[in-house]
Amino acid sequence: MTDDVSRRAVAYARCAALVSPEEPPEIAHRLLETLAAECGALAGALYVDEAFLTARASSALAVPSAAPPRLVRMAVLGPEQRTPARLPPAALSAVDPTEPVTMPGPRVDVALLLDGEPIGIAWLLDVPGGALDKITCELLALVAGVGAGGLVAARRLEHAEREAVVDRRTGTHGFSFFASVATHEIERARRHGRQFALAVVSLDDWATLRQRVGVAAARDISTRVSERVRGVLRGSDVLARVEDDELYLLLPETGSVGAFAARARLVSALSPARARDSLDPQASTEPALPPVTVGVAAFPRDGRDLPSLLRSCRARAELSRTSPWRRLGLEGLPLLRILETLVARSGDVTVPGDAATLTGAATDLHDPEGRIRVTTFTPAAFGALAAELVTDIGRRGAPGTIDLFGIPPESSPAVELAVASTTGVPGLTVRWVEPTLVAVGESSERPASRLDAFRGVLLCTELGHYALVSVAASDVAPALHACDPELADGLVRALRSAQPAASEPR
Repeated sequence: MTDDVSRRAVAYARCAALVSPEEPPEIAHRLLETLAAECGALAGALYVDEAFLTARASSALAVPSAAPPRLVRMAVLGPEQRTPARLPPAALSAVDPTEPVTMPGPRVDVALLLDGEPIGIAWLLDVPGGALDKITCELLALVAGVGAGGLVAARRLEHAEREAVVDRRTGTHGFSFFASVATHEIERARRHGRQFALAVVSLDDWATLRQRVGVAAARDISTRVSERVRGVLRGSDVLARVEDDELYLLLPETGSVGAFAARARLVSALSPARARDSLDPQASTEPALPPVTVGVAAFPRDGRDLPSLLRSCRARAELSRTSPWRRLGLEGLPLLRILETLVARSGDVTVPGDAATLTGAATDLHDPEGRIRVTTFTPAAFGALAAELVTDIGRRGAPGTIDLFGIPPESSPAVELAVASTTGVPGLTVRWVEPTLVAVGESSERPASRLDAFRGVLLCTELGHYALVSVAASDVAPALHACDPELADGLVRALRSAQPAASEPR
């Protein structure tokens, strides 16, 4: 009798771990291990009705589904190949609630009952000693019942947390939910070698705006920003509002190039030009959206945990704020005007010796930290660098895009050979842009063929973003090369929007 009491006490202690607020997969693993410990099993599996696993409405969690049960393996002990990934519906429909523990041959089956209805079943293998005694069967049934309740509680908690963290005003999640989802995405990406990205959306000069328009109007602007961000998201993306002036975004299955594409959509959706909806009769009374800065980071290139990824996002956002692309107001300008602003002022760059001397507008472009360099290139040097850049991307197998235009004729064979080396790189596209494909914006008076006055290599790959642009001269010409993501990405977007028909990759 004393031994039975001790065994029950141990079983109750083990059950305590099954009712803690853990996630359903963790509860399932603990439940299987506890059942195995009660009877000495060395292997086994836990199966749960898939309808239960996918249920979301809390009121439906404890209600048996009318559909046939689909038993999926939720936890395994020992080699996976010893137990199937699924069980037929008959395995659950054959359960007798009055006899939750059965021994079909050498295997022990334990039903998971909820209010007398089976929601799953555990297989226990390699149980020593043959038939189980009465107390062991009772304890297995006890543990299985508590475990079933723990699974239901965890699923209900998961549902309640999701509902509780949604801000009804903005339709966004809170940071705690975002952090939980991001942590799981990191673990998943590490296990399966996948990618994902984070983005931080910040409203600039928020304190000044709030003082100018008032707290209520500022909150309305925050809500409008959240709505515009949600309008460009995929169903799998997760949006969280940390503060009224800051949003976090999780982008599953997204690498660095995809993150910058998402960033471009966000910047477009939040641009001042789209701050008012002409179809909305009330739009004219709404305050304009403030300037917005978006920083992105991709796992694992920019960080391997949530803090480092968020730091990378903030660093990219700060780079965006200080980028010449933003400082010179290049967003939305026609491509040719952008190129003229960046490299066409030959008088602003002189090379008296080994170093370039910058004057005039060139000083606004030059970055002392080295992200952007204004200098000069000869046609031969431009072609050699272009070929080297393309070859390096192909050798390293980086997916993304490479855009080429105005390559010097004498360098064309070397560049074409470099492009040929990229053939077969998954996800990498090389485009040769023809001058006649470029449409000139309404505000420009230049002819469409004006693009042939420039040379360019634009890289948007998982290795990073880089732009090399130069005047197409026969001798030394002003040029700019930049690893500034804002500028390189902006040039690529301007080039895409300036092409009424896409260039054919060679």
